[in-house]
Amino acid sequence: IHRMWVFRGADGTLLDFEDWPADLAPFFSNPPWSTIFPQSLGDVDGDGYLEWSARAGYAGPPGIFRLAIFGRRTLTIPPKVELGASFDLDLDIPTGASCPFHLLLSTGLDWLGGGYALGVWDTFLVPDNLLAWSLGHPPLHGTLDPLGFGSATLTVPNQPSLSGRSFPARAWIEDPAAPGAVRTMSSLATFTVK
Repeated sequence: IHRMWVFRGADGTLLDFEDWPADLAPFFSNPPWSTIFPQSLGDVDGDGYLEWSARAGYAGPPGIFRLAIFGRRTLTIPPKVELGASFDLDLDIPTGASCPFHLLLSTGLDWLGGGYALGVWDTFLVPDNLLAWSLGHPPLHGTLDPLGFGSATLTVPNQPSLSGRSFPARAWIEDPAAPGAVRTMSSLATFTVK
């Protein structure tokens, strides 16, 4: 098992060690990792953390392989939430320090079409009524602190029809030099209502 060291891109502080994943589920199960070690790509998405790539073996024509790109989780939410419960959606985006943030929710993901777009940024969130609601819901918007941390609280309606459903979320960070423009985006996160 390989381990990754995770550093804060803004100042090089060691944050954590993480095990290299054994598979790429749900996208590609149990790929044998190549002998090529993970390569740093730099901070590709501008969130203040390095992204890494690794080549995964592929049982197909010679010379064909899969490339997996890994980034740090910058939006953290509980994986399971009770009906009627409130929970926090926490952000950690160093390059978004003191910038406005906007949390988006949807009922699904659109991996192939890119989903709802903000300028040149694809959110991969299905453009639906929940997304429209989250765009205009002030409690899901705020400003990151001087270190790039922020949080918003969401209450799940006490509607039994929501039980068992999963909802993806993502935040976009506004560029204060260009109001309405995206500086960067958070990672995707999903919660399931119990």
